[in-house]
Amino acid sequence: MNQPFNAPARATCVAILAIGLTVGCGGESTAPAGGMSELEKLANQQAEQAAAAEEAKVAAMAESKRQEAAKLADEEPRAVTMGDFSRGDKLKGSGALVTPLKAGIRAEQKLNMFTVTHALNLFYGLEGRYPESHEEFMEKVVDFNNIELEPLEEPYEYWYNAETNELWKRVKPDVAATAAEEAESCAPPRGPPPNTQTASNQPTGPARHGRPPTPRAARLALFSSGVRHA
Repeated sequence: MNQPFNAPARATCVAILAIGLTVGCGGESTAPAGGMSELEKLANQQAEQAAAAEEAKVAAMAESKRQEAAKLADEEPRAVTMGDFSRGDKLKGSGALVTPLKAGIRAEQKLNMFTVTHALNLFYGLEGRYPESHEEFMEKVVDFNNIELEPLEEPYEYWYNAETNELWKRVKPDVAATAAEEAESCAPPRGPPPNTQTASNQPTGPARHGRPPTPRAARLALFSSGVRHA
């Protein structure tokens, strides 16, 4: 027959149980003194790697966007070709319907360009010279002969080159200006980043990692100090 615990034995069991609860519920850190546990180190390492990968991805996207904007902003005017027109560019493939339709659109576009060239030659025959500016070309060649220019792909517009006496295309000025601003805003910073840490907030001693001292550890330290001074 089991005997009931006496008062000293019961007090001892309660003390052991209290110590176990204190240690198991965060009373003592499982990390080594002044450092982090291996699990915490691994978690921090994985978080840093994920953050670095995301930062690299964002930087690559920004650089690609900057390059595209810079290319568009710096693109020089060039002569118009049959591949620069927007009408019919979405017709893909071939067939009994698509092939004749594409051929008809291309024929109209060639006729349009021929009409512009013919009107330009007529201007030269009457004036003894070619237009001296884009504005004069649009007024006295295009508008005077009621020519409707074939639409170009975005973001381009027609531009008369007075040096070669040809109809060219160029990026729309407002689009080029916006692209230049975007390329500048996406450019990487020049030089090392500024050091935001001042002397007042720099640590004066070795950094301590891990959890702060628990109440039990503080009590033990206080008890040890009392014993040494006793």
